[in-house]
Amino acid sequence: MRICFVTIDSHVSGNGGGIASYVRTISQALIARGHIVHVVTFGKSARTWEKDGVHIHEVAKPQIHWYMHRLLPIGKEWALPVREIEWSHALWREVRKIVDRERIDLIETTEMGNYWRRFLRNLPPIVVRAHGNSLAIKKSYARPNLAEGLDRWLELLGMAGIAAVTAPSQFAARSIQAELSNTTIPVHVIPNPLDQTIECNARNWKPQYKTGPHILLYTGRIEYCKGTLTLLEALPHIIKEIPDVKLVIAGGRHPTISDEMLRRYTSAIHPNNLLLLGHQPMSELIEWYKRAAVFVMPSYYETFGISVIEAMAFGLPVVATTAGALPEVVEDGGTGIIVEPGNPEILAEAITRLLGDLEFRRCTKHAGRERVLSLYTTDRVADQTLALYERIRERSIGDTHI
Repeated sequence: MRICFVTIDSHVSGNGGGIASYVRTISQALIARGHIVHVVTFGKSARTWEKDGVHIHEVAKPQIHWYMHRLLPIGKEWALPVREIEWSHALWREVRKIVDRERIDLIETTEMGNYWRRFLRNLPPIVVRAHGNSLAIKKSYARPNLAEGLDRWLELLGMAGIAAVTAPSQFAARSIQAELSNTTIPVHVIPNPLDQTIECNARNWKPQYKTGPHILLYTGRIEYCKGTLTLLEALPHIIKEIPDVKLVIAGGRHPTISDEMLRRYTSAIHPNNLLLLGHQPMSELIEWYKRAAVFVMPSYYETFGISVIEAMAFGLPVVATTAGALPEVVEDGGTGIIVEPGNPEILAEAITRLLGDLEFRRCTKHAGRERVLSLYTTDRVADQTLALYERIRERSIGDTHI
């Protein structure tokens, strides 16, 4: 089968978030099974090249919305819907070029960047992967504005006539089903896969339980909706109980948190207790998963939580929040502790408890690893994905949905 992924976020340039990790992992699994994979994504300039067997079609990222955001008085508010239109036009113009040339059988895309697709005809069946959207993320911690609602409306317009939706969790499936309530588009729950490099290293790793120093690990963007400011607020409370604790944050800063804001939250914390690594390659993340005692995900919104299953694969107990799909991934009292988001005192209490309870950490090691290595392996997820793809290719005719 010839499959094309359309994504705004990719690891081809060395960075990327959860969407990029998913596309990279599932692409490699499909290629290993003999399928041909194309990825249409953004790059610094237009070019077509190959990496690890993936045919990558990069298009230059349009920047009208960026200039609106920077230069116009109301540009900041209305940049999102403009971005959806210009990004979707750039991506799908490239898709239109390669569909016939490469004889693409099926396209998988994200919720964002599809609006222009509705103007194209004679495309192969399309699956939308519900990784999450800007409106839902904003709703998790603040009231969205009119432009953010318009942006989501454009995204949903771009989903008209697709063959199916896949979601990484029951939470994500329920969320998008509510938005698609007036359509017959089916939603299938297929979890995100564990990176195969992570899986290989985790299977050969024997967790070691040291009494100190206590490394508390967070991997992901320093972003408002991720709750990283809440985590930084909780750190002084943790230090009072466990003076040798070191919070390690592996991830780049997101625009929702300014440099000034980050300095304000970190200036009073001793360097011995905090390490900001920035974006890290997979090899470095693996070493930190091996060294850490506890993993924390203090998010306000998660459709899944790839970094959480990575940590659990290495036997780390997890402190996570009730946000989104996290309670589906982390079993409260079994593989970690679940707390409400946005409360630094409660978060600190849960982290302190895990850092100080060696016996609980030993128990969660087995439960977490078993859960991840049975439910979220790349092979399992790839099998589920391909089964759906095959049904869509064989039975999707016109507007028939699977």
